[in-house]
Amino acid sequence: LSGSSVSSLHRLKDDRGEEGGYFVFGDLSISDPGWFRLMFSMFELCSGYAQFLADVYTEMIQAVPAKDFPGRAESSYLSRTFATQGVRLRLRRK
Repeated sequence: LSGSSVSSLHRLKDDRGEEGGYFVFGDLSISDPGWFRLMFSMFELCSGYAQFLADVYTEMIQAVPAKDFPGRAESSYLSRTFATQGVRLRLRRK
């Protein structure tokens, strides 16, 4: 797994205009082919220590060899919405 694996909470409006808290991981990538499930852990940073709050698991995702990768898809409307609110994301257009 490469890319930034740490994110702070972003208070953002989603694609329906509803405010929420989001942890954005805009540049994660998997270099080895196979099936994976990612685990994200949330901690609250306190004075001198980090308090564990929760773990969240993704659905299974498949990473394919570079030669079989069809290219990055167009960025989602949600990604573009977050970018307009100041979140740094590399956006793709078809």
